[in-house]
Amino acid sequence: MHDAFRRAAELAPNRIEFTYRYGESFYDLEKPDWDEALKVWGALEQRLKPGLEQETVRLHAANILIKQGKFDLAARCSLPSPPHR
Repeated sequence: MHDAFRRAAELAPNRIEFTYRYGESFYDLEKPDWDEALKVWGALEQRLKPGLEQETVRLHAANILIKQGKFDLAARCSLPSPPHR
């Protein structure tokens, strides 16, 4: 499934839900490439609206950093964004 979600995200880059599910699919792997997962989530964050959507992606990134033992980075990653005016 991981490869199918990757391919779907490549074929339809404007379909954010495909890229989101591709990012989630790393959790399903026995030996995930967490660095690649962070790249996917980082690229997706840049495409999303500020606020809840970006914060949700940051939580995924923080979760991955925790899995990698990078607790300080995870804490910084999950901090809320300042309100936009």
